[in-house]
Amino acid sequence: MLLRLIGVTPEIDTKKLKKQFEPYVNGVSTVPENYAVNFSPDMLKNKRQMEMSIDELLKLLKA
Repeated sequence: MLLRLIGVTPEIDTKKLKKQFEPYVNGVSTVPENYAVNFSPDMLKNKRQMEMSIDELLKLLKA
């Protein structure tokens, strides 16, 4: 869903998807700080209507 927010069509195969996602999280998806550049809170708020899961999470976080 995060890739769709930035206009990238995600791969279906898990291995390919992880490889595709790596450049957007500085190669390490397990480090929260790596998400800041491409997936900032403001970006998520601005695009929340594109992905209902993001919208629901932000509602739970009251963001």
